[in-house]
Amino acid sequence: MTNTECLLSITIPTFNRANYLKLNLDNIVAELADVDSRFVEILVSDNASSDHTQEVAESFIDRIPNYRYVRNAENIGSDKNIAQCYSLAKGKYVIALGDDDLLINGAIQWLINELNSRTYGVICIRPFGYDQNFISECPPSFGKPQIFKDKAKFLRQIGPLAALISACVINKRLLADIDPYKFCGCSLVQVHLVILATQRADFNLYSKKYFVAYKRNNWGHYDFSAVFVHELGKILDTYTPLLGSRAVSAYETKLLFSYFPQYVLKERLKNNNISHVKERFTARFQGKLSYYLSIYPILFWPKYFALLWGSIISLMGRIINGDTVRILYFFVKNVPQALKRD
Repeated sequence: MTNTECLLSITIPTFNRANYLKLNLDNIVAELADVDSRFVEILVSDNASSDHTQEVAESFIDRIPNYRYVRNAENIGSDKNIAQCYSLAKGKYVIALGDDDLLINGAIQWLINELNSRTYGVICIRPFGYDQNFISECPPSFGKPQIFKDKAKFLRQIGPLAALISACVINKRLLADIDPYKFCGCSLVQVHLVILATQRADFNLYSKKYFVAYKRNNWGHYDFSAVFVHELGKILDTYTPLLGSRAVSAYETKLLFSYFPQYVLKERLKNNNISHVKERFTARFQGKLSYYLSIYPILFWPKYFALLWGSIISLMGRIINGDTVRILYFFVKNVPQALKRD
């Protein structure tokens, strides 16, 4: 296979999650059944796992065409492992798929068709969370993919998905001069690549159909406000001259209403000391009206009022994100079962 023949690299950075990796690769085998193998490569980058990841990964060498398995001699950290995936990928486009995330509903064939039809900077594919069964728990989705010429509108549309590696297919050829390793250390290597690829392309694409299933509450331990307020804020500041202050402000307003509330609400529910969360949000958003209408009440109001406000804003955020059907689907699926248990 030559570089010109490889259109899409599906890379999987992994560490000590052999069972999730097996589910992921088994699912890829099924997704590749009707796909021309010349267009796709699969790359697994193992960060020196100590479980049976190596055994699982090597068992797919003969099952998947154009498959590579790379095992690091030592754990180089998640950032560098993700950067390594982008660096080693041979395809024109690259997605770094979480080892516990799944491409579903014909995602690979759909991507190949889209990538053959037009040159994009970024294709953002819509994810949903599941608990037990990613097939039965997949919500219905409607609407045609949206092509964006306006780069700021595209970034505002995808919002927090710019930080989710499994949601963004990035045009690597547009970033031939970019070393992904220089972005390591912020836990958001992919955000830099998404922003740069978006800005260098004439067109970007957002899919309204659910093509990625991610396991809920399986993201490991990280400080939410440190990564998505402090670190992401620094990245946005870096690119403000490129994006423009109005575009950055609009992007953060989207986050304040549609993404942050549910996570800040969880922090209040834990009854933990959230002084560091307050400090980071205040430092970043003090003086911004959208902050005082969305997150400030959850952080600073008395607990019961904060929880009520947080619930309302979180629901509004879901609706803003276009998840109305997903919300209704959740209640239709779960409320009758809960009533039966009672």
